[in-house]
Amino acid sequence: MATPSTPQKHRRRKKAPGSATAGAGHGPTTVDPTSGTQKPAFPLAAFLWPARGVTSQWVVLPLVLMIAGLFRWAVGLWGYSGFESPPMHGDFEAQRHWMEITTHLPISQWYFHELEWWGLDYPPLTAYHSWVLGKM
Repeated sequence: MATPSTPQKHRRRKKAPGSATAGAGHGPTTVDPTSGTQKPAFPLAAFLWPARGVTSQWVVLPLVLMIAGLFRWAVGLWGYSGFESPPMHGDFEAQRHWMEITTHLPISQWYFHELEWWGLDYPPLTAYHSWVLGKM
């Protein structure tokens, strides 16, 4: 009977310096053909790319969330389109009205029905989009 061999410890494989996974932990990267440097593949990652080695994610994530919260708060300081102008009440009501037009009128009347109220004033692809959403 043969003696069982002792299992060897697994060794990590070294990454090639020019491979796409060389920047592991920082998302997918591409190599710039002119300079030979690595660049992130996505725009948001490109925005945060300078902070990849300097700070940890526990510093960057709260900072990004605080900036998003500040932007949300600043947008909320002003009224929306149609604020205090009943009965039209802005863009949400316009979208709802367009869905009503496209689902209840024949296509030949989409662009000619109640133009002074909220007639369709976008290209036909947008009208078909409103029709699809109205059918859902």
